[in-house]
Amino acid sequence: MADPQPQPPNANVNLAARAVGSAALIGIGTAVVAPALVVALLGAVGFTSTGVAAGSIAAALQSSIFGAFIPAGSWFAACQAAAMGGIAVAAPLEVAAGAAAMVTGAATGVNMVFNRNQNAGPAGNGNGDENADAGDQDEEGDDNGPDEGA
Repeated sequence: MADPQPQPPNANVNLAARAVGSAALIGIGTAVVAPALVVALLGAVGFTSTGVAAGSIAAALQSSIFGAFIPAGSWFAACQAAAMGGIAVAAPLEVAAGAAAMVTGAATGVNMVFNRNQNAGPAGNGNGDENADAGDQDEEGDDNGPDEGA
């Protein structure tokens, strides 16, 4: 069985460039999407842009842990500040673009993992077509058909 066809000399450079591009897309997308997710999560537990929502998880935490006095710099104060606009959140279209960048980066990374040997043909004749007849040699070393006595 012959060795697989060698990859071109720039295959590792291309792979590295795709890996960096994939990581950059995921990183940029995360930077855009994460603040919106944080604000949405804070809103879901009761931290709103106008204060703590009555009857919410945040209200229950406030009354059971802090009461009426919320210390500056506490985790509760930080959550309320973020919900009231202390986190810069991108516009919905920018968040969607960030999510698309994350998906594209992840898809590129998955594609790289599963197709990293795409330039190498399967083992055998090296041309990627193991069932080809033209020019392939049989066990006798010629290409005139089946071996004698087979």
